[in-house]
Amino acid sequence: MSSEFEESAWCTVKIHSLQLLVGVCYRSPNSEDANNSQLLDLLAKASTIVNRNNRMRLMIMGDFNYPDIDYDNYTVSSHVNSSAYKFFQKTQDLFLAQHVKGPTRFVERHKPSALDYTLTDDATLIDLVFHRKPIGKSDHECLEWSLNTPFVQPQDDPAKYNYWKGDYSKINQRLENINWQILLDVDTVEQKWKIFKTTIHQLVLEYVPLKKSIQEKKSSWIQNATVKMMKTRNTAWKKYRTYPSERNFQEYKHLRNAVNSMVRKDHHTYTRTILSSFKDNPKRF
Repeated sequence: MSSEFEESAWCTVKIHSLQLLVGVCYRSPNSEDANNSQLLDLLAKASTIVNRNNRMRLMIMGDFNYPDIDYDNYTVSSHVNSSAYKFFQKTQDLFLAQHVKGPTRFVERHKPSALDYTLTDDATLIDLVFHRKPIGKSDHECLEWSLNTPFVQPQDDPAKYNYWKGDYSKINQRLENINWQILLDVDTVEQKWKIFKTTIHQLVLEYVPLKKSIQEKKSSWIQNATVKMMKTRNTAWKKYRTYPSERNFQEYKHLRNAVNSMVRKDHHTYTRTILSSFKDNPKRF
């Protein structure tokens, strides 16, 4: 969707019978008045597109950098001519629901602030938003939520046969023992084909095994010690969110930096191993 607003990306996602217009926006804390006005125009344009289609819904997410807005209490601490107040008022005029509750940015020796929003044109589209640990050294939490979409009965995956491990000796033996002249003594070619097809299919069921489903594994280059440290880091973040204090934040920060260092080291070791293996086995390239 075209716009003069500086930083945004848009796409349309189709989920069964639902069409979802998704926008991701970033507004810099130093954004000028002209850019702030273009953001308001962008929200209005997206809302207009959705209102023209009864099967389309709207979801806008991003870092808007408006610490003065308190969506939990529907208040704005800045004056009525501020960009924060105008943004809040625009979301209310467009009947957009804001689903993120509580702060999302945590900086050492600063008050936590709510800067990240998830806006929709339907308050029932999202039930709960979960606050997850930041990625790397970011001071913003990750946000996770589930969409309420039209339910469609899932279809079972068709059986997949492992033909490489079929017992073709027994299949050939069974085929040799069939009196095809009698079996195919029917009137039409279509009837003959159905009989032949059913016979072959029955033999496949008996003598060709099914493929086993393959479960996804964690990245092979991440060491077990790193995975264990990641779990410790996650526990430290939950502790800090439950009991905010300078000490708990420093503990999380120390573990976060340690995990980042271990991941880089694991990847470096893995890369060196792969490169050295090319000398003895060029086909791996």
